[in-house]
Amino acid sequence: RISRLSPAPIHDLALIKLARPVPLTNLINVACLPTHSDQLQDGKLAFTAGWGHSSPSSTAVNVPRKARIRISPRACRALM
Repeated sequence: RISRLSPAPIHDLALIKLARPVPLTNLINVACLPTHSDQLQDGKLAFTAGWGHSSPSSTAVNVPRKARIRISPRACRALM
């Protein structure tokens, strides 16, 4: 059941509320999200993952991909 829908033009993220707890395993785990106090340092390496486009002209993939990227607060702000 969908309780709230907040469309976002480029950020495809879903939060799922489960009816009961799910046991965590090496294949099922919680997402680690940064807290407000976490400092993302410009130029530091990070990982990103998802099913989206790998370039503006590509199509979305049907298997998850991951990439190691450099953090760029200026580029992130430009996308927001």
